[in-house]
Amino acid sequence: MKKQCLLILSLIALTPFVVRSDAQNSRAKHAQDRSSPSIPTPIHGVTVADDKDIRTEKYLNEVIESVGNLTVVPTVRLTYKLEGAGTDKGAKAATYVAATKAISKKAYVFAEVIDSAYEFCFSVADHQARWNDYVSTLGDYVDIWEVGNEINGNWLDNSDPVPIKGQKCPWKIPNTTNKDVIAKMINAYHIVKKAGKTAALTLYYEPNPACTTSMGQEYDPVAWGAQNIPSDMKDGLDYVLLSYYRDKCLNFKPDLSALFTQIHKIFPNAKLGMGEWGYSVGKPDKPKLIELLNEGYSFHPDVPNWIGGVFFWEFGTDAVPYDPKPGSIWSVIDTDLSKQ
Repeated sequence: MKKQCLLILSLIALTPFVVRSDAQNSRAKHAQDRSSPSIPTPIHGVTVADDKDIRTEKYLNEVIESVGNLTVVPTVRLTYKLEGAGTDKGAKAATYVAATKAISKKAYVFAEVIDSAYEFCFSVADHQARWNDYVSTLGDYVDIWEVGNEINGNWLDNSDPVPIKGQKCPWKIPNTTNKDVIAKMINAYHIVKKAGKTAALTLYYEPNPACTTSMGQEYDPVAWGAQNIPSDMKDGLDYVLLSYYRDKCLNFKPDLSALFTQIHKIFPNAKLGMGEWGYSVGKPDKPKLIELLNEGYSFHPDVPNWIGGVFFWEFGTDAVPYDPKPGSIWSVIDTDLSKQ
């Protein structure tokens, strides 16, 4: 019995090593060969937003250690900063080469060139210039390009008669409308596809009046997508994702499976997944946060082309630095990703 127990214990002890080794081998192969047109499914998504700057050595090393120790190979959304002034609008892609390349050796990279909160800061021409800069400069290290983030949000232009709270830019805000938002989305898509790259679009879901929202029915993701996205994008997008922050809608439980079924009808060829998940009203206590993480990463609707994703928005603050202690947020996410 003792020998059998020791053997069993030895096998149990070796199992995490084998899984971790497979993940590391996959990362090493991916770092050498990025020729595959798609990321293996399910996609294990996390987000490193721009609350902190991956261009600083200390934080970059912390991010690399955190994502590099995950049991599965993650896909990391990188949010690139809004900075600059005058004619120099937005952080230049060249400043992100070293960080993006380093992270690409540990994970697949999902590039968010312009966050939805920054979209209104760019004219159509400035938006196109930033996209050309990023795709041409970072193309070797990015696997998926997010050509529109929460693209149907009513805060992406400044034509709303009621100004969106907190809207500000490092430069004079240009006059933009929903038509400009659509034009910018189309331009980004064509830049990505012309370069032979993979394009994703993220829609935003905040059902009115069930949630604390200022959005009208015309901003519903299905209605907006059907009306404003051209047919070549409906047929050609590689991924269509959904951003949903349920802490704005605690007394409302939407039928997300039915919603994704509707989205699939609009984008029949696209792979579908959750594109943002997290908290927006305020950070919940740890038990509630763990519940939120478990709910998001276990979600799997019965729809074609489902790839998972989730891309927990606060990973870069809540799971960095690396903390493998049992019960840590990093450990919870690591377990959730492994079960996707």
